[in-house]
Amino acid sequence: MGERGPSIYFRTSLLHYLLNPYSWFWGVVFMSFWAAMSAFVFSKGTPEQYLLHHFGSTYGQLLILCVGSVAIGIVKSLYYSSFSVRFVTKYSKLSTKRFYVEHFLSTIIALMIFALVLWLLQALFYFIKFEEVYLPKNPVGTIFAVVISVCFIYAFSMFETYVVICLRRPLSAVFDALPLMLSFIAYAAFWIDFKIYSLAIPFYLISAIMFYFYTNQKPFTGDIIGNIRYLAQHDSVPKGAELDPILAIASMILWTIALSIASIFLIKKAKGVSIEEIQL
Repeated sequence: MGERGPSIYFRTSLLHYLLNPYSWFWGVVFMSFWAAMSAFVFSKGTPEQYLLHHFGSTYGQLLILCVGSVAIGIVKSLYYSSFSVRFVTKYSKLSTKRFYVEHFLSTIIALMIFALVLWLLQALFYFIKFEEVYLPKNPVGTIFAVVISVCFIYAFSMFETYVVICLRRPLSAVFDALPLMLSFIAYAAFWIDFKIYSLAIPFYLISAIMFYFYTNQKPFTGDIIGNIRYLAQHDSVPKGAELDPILAIASMILWTIALSIASIFLIKKAKGVSIEEIQL
């Protein structure tokens, strides 16, 4: 197609994600196992009126783990294509900015498809268990939460990759899984209260924003299990335990913009890394 339409790179990148069996297994199949565990095991003892909260909280946690798992493939593919990207963006019509935009869009579309399939599977498990479909209170906001989540994960993965490439110290075995490793911060929030510092932890804010739009209730600063129990017993939450959703969204947007700008700058500076260096 011409310059105004998506290039061959866009279509190739999108198919790379959608036809990758490892991304489907670790991002969807494996996470759906935990969705089933949440419905059939972890939901025991949850009052019926708070099952929507349970569903929204679980999906928020699994969403970040899902996209974090797929992000491993993003990082790995960027490592191995770093020489090619530098050559193509320098000697073809695919500029650095256009490469970032097309890679960004193809990745975002793929991640949203993975997120949607995971939600459908979780909804199915909860329907089998409780014979009810737990739809979000704010569907548009829920879609926005998914979009902002995958945008951040992409920007973080790109930034992390090109920092390592520019430093000429790939150590890919360590850094490949960094997005997924940091995603477990959200899981830790089931028991740990981050308090005001939660606004500076984007990997937790992803699940918090999802919880907010799914339930129409302000998210917690952490200690999700303890706060939900307190809410069920007292019909209110402890003072200072709620997170301002507007500030949480603003923080996520600022993180994503900052990492994107830094990534575009690093792509221009990167000289690429040889396969031999990557495998060290």
